[in-house]
Amino acid sequence: SAMWLLNAYPKSILGVMLVFAGIELARPARSIRAVKAVAVMLVTAAGIVVYSTLIGFLAGIVLYLLIGKDKAENSDT
Repeated sequence: SAMWLLNAYPKSILGVMLVFAGIELARPARSIRAVKAVAVMLVTAAGIVVYSTLIGFLAGIVLYLLIGKDKAENSDT
């Protein structure tokens, strides 16, 4: 099973793999320039880290809907 495979690797190697996977997944975020889009990204990430994936996702969606889709994608303010 998958747990047996994960237990076979040392925790330090799994940690390094997780860090590199996180860096690869975060690369597209570096190209975001609109301030409102960055706000949505940060609220979502903070909600995920502090509370849970569901709360972070919902907070990001609510903020996105509040500021408006066009404003988030096309505005620098």
